[in-house]
Amino acid sequence: MANAGVAGSNQALRWRIGSERATVRCEPRDIDRYRRIVAVCLKGTEDLNRWMVAKGWAVAYPRYSLDYVTDEDAARRKRINMWSGDFKMPLGLARAAPKRFMRRST
Repeated sequence: MANAGVAGSNQALRWRIGSERATVRCEPRDIDRYRRIVAVCLKGTEDLNRWMVAKGWAVAYPRYSLDYVTDEDAARRKRINMWSGDFKMPLGLARAAPKRFMRRST
């Protein structure tokens, strides 16, 4: 899966979920400032959020949870998917993260 953009991440998630009949459940954890639900989504016992971040298809959002920060760091070090190029953290997300968790791609 060479496309590291939105289309690539959507394709990766569809592949990971597999069958259209697979059961995915999302457990709400919070509401963000835009009134969107912040949730953890699971296929069985697998945390799909963690898988997306660990594979370089998504970023951690430390304002709401520190659960995926180490997974993001590992994906960045491996330079996989969105971290394989010159990815810049979206401005809104960069502003939302506590400064001590902001890391630069090297």
